[in-house]
Amino acid sequence: MTAWPVASFGVVLLGASVCYLLLERALIAAEGEESGVKRALGRGVKEWGSFAAYAAALPLAFVSPYVSTAIYVVIGATWLIPDRRFVPGHEA
Repeated sequence: MTAWPVASFGVVLLGASVCYLLLERALIAAEGEESGVKRALGRGVKEWGSFAAYAAALPLAFVSPYVSTAIYVVIGATWLIPDRRFVPGHEA
């Protein structure tokens, strides 16, 4: 496995993570500071953790593409788990 394709995929994933964070901020701004989105997100540990993991995996692709790929798979798997923060009646 070579580093460049893995790093390129990391750029795409990092970009998607940034766009998701920007979308959250736009939704909160549209609804105001007391928005349901802001309450549901809380501190946004999952979102910021994903961003940090993608940012760390990107340069790591040149050290070990396998480790970077493992990070991408683990983060992707965490997003497959349904997020209960947005279920009606669930308090964050």
